[in-house]
Amino acid sequence: MTIKLANRLTELRKEHGYSQEELADKLGVSRQAVSKWERAEASPDTDNLIELARIYGVSLDELLGFNKEQVETNKKGVASATFEDNESGKKLRIDINLPKDDDDDDDEDDDEDCIKGNHYFKDTNKKEEPKSLGELISSLVTTFLVVIAYVVLGTLFNLWHPLWIMFLLIPLVPSFFNAIAKRKMSHFAWPILVTIVFLTIGCLYGWWHPMWVVFLTIPVYYGIAEIIEKYKKDHNK
Repeated sequence: MTIKLANRLTELRKEHGYSQEELADKLGVSRQAVSKWERAEASPDTDNLIELARIYGVSLDELLGFNKEQVETNKKGVASATFEDNESGKKLRIDINLPKDDDDDDDEDDDEDCIKGNHYFKDTNKKEEPKSLGELISSLVTTFLVVIAYVVLGTLFNLWHPLWIMFLLIPLVPSFFNAIAKRKMSHFAWPILVTIVFLTIGCLYGWWHPMWVVFLTIPVYYGIAEIIEKYKKDHNK
């Protein structure tokens, strides 16, 4: 991301009276991420660009501070501007005005991410968000501890069964820290926790029935999570 764009993001944030922490909370990202954007060390992804434009009440071209020299118009009458993301090295094309019929994608460049219009984007090259350092560390530590505990307890007490259930902790624990870090209940692997409870009680006491009812908590949990996250998002508008 260019220094000019980084300065633009800083100016807009200060104009609207947000601290970096307050803005990060609205976007669901860390304060460090906002700080990196404003130091031109990283770029907001397309989702965050659209959300920033909504928060500041501006169009994408206004958010990114394009001037007339940067804007080009293709044969379909679509005005667009392109800048390069310093972090990924990819080009990001912003379409300022979208024609009514956008079924024809012949003019799209496969090497570019494309934001179409001021309120909608089409990202054909979007990659999955990489895991944070905290997630990676918690995953590695959990894996190490589970393997050690399983081998030791299995050897000393011949508890190979049902201690194999412990391996389900490997994806569960990182999801717990991820949910806390991002303040989103939906990021917690509730189905894995339910499975652990079901298998543990079933193996120890043979209560396969009626313990199957615990699986009914899965849609309830994510339904509550969605309501809470939607309320937080609407409340922060």
